[in-house]
Amino acid sequence: MSAMKLWEYVVRRLIALIPVIIGVTVIAFVLWKAIPIDPAVAYLGAKGAQKSPENIAALHAAWHLDDPLPAQYLWYMGNLVRGDLGPSFVNKDPVNIARFLPATLELTFYAILFALPVGIYLGILSAMKRNSWVDQLARVLAIVGVAVPIYWLGIMLKIFFHENLAVLGLNVLPLDGRLDPTLTPPPTVTGWYTIDSILALNLTTFVSAVLHLILPAFTLGFAQLALILRMTRSGMLEVLGQDYVRTARAKGVPEREVVFKHAFRNAMNATLTVSGLTVGTALAGDVYVESIYGIFGIGQYFLQSALADGFFDILGYLFIVTIFYVTANLVIDVLYAAVDPQVRLGGS
Repeated sequence: MSAMKLWEYVVRRLIALIPVIIGVTVIAFVLWKAIPIDPAVAYLGAKGAQKSPENIAALHAAWHLDDPLPAQYLWYMGNLVRGDLGPSFVNKDPVNIARFLPATLELTFYAILFALPVGIYLGILSAMKRNSWVDQLARVLAIVGVAVPIYWLGIMLKIFFHENLAVLGLNVLPLDGRLDPTLTPPPTVTGWYTIDSILALNLTTFVSAVLHLILPAFTLGFAQLALILRMTRSGMLEVLGQDYVRTARAKGVPEREVVFKHAFRNAMNATLTVSGLTVGTALAGDVYVESIYGIFGIGQYFLQSALADGFFDILGYLFIVTIFYVTANLVIDVLYAAVDPQVRLGGS
């Protein structure tokens, strides 16, 4: 059976994602409608307007709240396809989550940039030195990383750096925000302060942006690092016991080549799988990290929306997170297919 071309595989995967996205919106819509909150009343309260029966009835008519549930959903999806996420209960204007995305994406990117290489390296090292003190230390780190809640780690790090290092004059790591309050954000090109400051040739702003990312990125990436470490170690241990690895060593192949060219290349499927999952996990934990470190991204926006009973805000947030989650998994699927053509056999 011949393997399909890579572009055909990508197209099939894209088509398969459509029901997933629709399914998430259906579940989110139904669950939200099951909550005994009238969106019209919540919206008028958020805007400080008079909750008169006339105003409530007008919003019910505008948002089709008195229609059957399937009709409400179709109305919402029709607007969503046109890019209309509805009115925001938080900012009193149309929902525009895109303006909060750069801060979240920047934080998530650097968290994964920290977690992925460190987790892979520690996983490989742990497998190569099985049952040694290095392996034991790595396994403890993995257990702690999975067990410790993100919000607890963030709070403890913030207290430690504030209460201990600050009194010693070692307060080099900022605890809040994205930039020093004395600095002006760079001209917006990407919305990522680290990139925009480079484009503006502003070294001071770049250094400040990097320093402000260290603690949040570590907090967000620590749990992902632990998961990547465990999966990499498990995959490497399985592969290192295979006959072809022993044969390569018997032939005198350098150990570095045995590890990376033969062993890790065949063990990377598990790492690829968990790498895709870490994106969704990181976005979920981002709500805590942004709240603790005062970063206003979509995590903070979601929290404010939940407190304001923001019907359309929360649906918009869930839709955006779903898009990023399925996109990350699509990228992983494509990498699978590119690395191993057998994945494309039989239209799988």
